[in-house]
Amino acid sequence: MKLNNKGFTLVELLAVLVILVTLLLIAIPSITSTISRNQDKELQARKDLIVSEMEAYATSHKNSTKNFREGTCAYTTEQMQNNNMISKENLVDSEGNLISGCVYYHQTNKEYTFENPCSKTICS
Repeated sequence: MKLNNKGFTLVELLAVLVILVTLLLIAIPSITSTISRNQDKELQARKDLIVSEMEAYATSHKNSTKNFREGTCAYTTEQMQNNNMISKENLVDSEGNLISGCVYYHQTNKEYTFENPCSKTICS
């Protein structure tokens, strides 16, 4: 009578399992740090987009943004959302939460910046 010994031994299965676990232990931290870096980059890109859209809004609404363009006050993202100043989809992060902060115009540098927390008077 001939025995049919097809299949893997317990030692072979354990060796494969050890190799897979080792690969996962190396890969998971790398993948999570990559995801975290990409989320940070995406958030910064959103903030840059908010600044660009606010600059365009201030340029096209010169009468209503006089104090803002003089650098005496700032607009919060909540104000921008409530007053439809810029696109609402650009005011949220990848999870759908409103990005909090303010957009300022610095007259000396002639540049717009996004800051959190808000440190200037809020425009009304």
